[in-house]
Amino acid sequence: MIQFFLSLIINLLVIGSFHRCNAWLTHAPTKISCRRDMSLKSKLSLPENYQDIGNELIFQAGKSCGATEDQLSVAWKGGKVTVTISGDAFLSFVSDDDDDTLANGVDVVVLARAINAELDDNEIGTRIAETHEIEVTTPGGKDEITGVMWDVYHGFDVIAKFFDPKKKEEKTIEGRLHERTDETTVINVKGRMKKIKNENLLSVKLPKAKKEKGTR
Repeated sequence: MIQFFLSLIINLLVIGSFHRCNAWLTHAPTKISCRRDMSLKSKLSLPENYQDIGNELIFQAGKSCGATEDQLSVAWKGGKVTVTISGDAFLSFVSDDDDDTLANGVDVVVLARAINAELDDNEIGTRIAETHEIEVTTPGGKDEITGVMWDVYHGFDVIAKFFDPKKKEEKTIEGRLHERTDETTVINVKGRMKKIKNENLLSVKLPKAKKEKGTR
């Protein structure tokens, strides 16, 4: 479910910003992928230390966006490079234009573009980009709303699990995500606003897609 809605959102903003590639978001919680013309793979050769060169370029791009090396992890697997941002991160295109406050953390979209630019400006980097799928993502459980996704899923049906300090037990409620602040999360349960302190909130997830009768 996260994959479907976010892919629509990210395509509108990012596609075309990557040179010679298509960009899309693949799965939760936030991921931007870039795959260039993979038919060039057999035509391009890479030096033995190409991963070290790629890591250096990616960290340079991260530094230009305000990310430290401790915040970025780079995983190379087959024809895919996954760059994971830990800590605070956000998507600039989901911010409220009427909100004068500045978002804190690393902008996922800006970082993805910066990595693309760094690779383009380097001969080996260009070869890496032409032969690999580059993904920029934030960590999180499948279908669980975290970090940058609170604004994206405002008004969506969610399942919230939290600890009730009065009854000293875990509870689960279903409703619509109404508001998220630094201190509380508000769920609209059939018109009644349930305010949960974030310190007691265990998880907020999207419900599983319901199957129609007769489908497999």
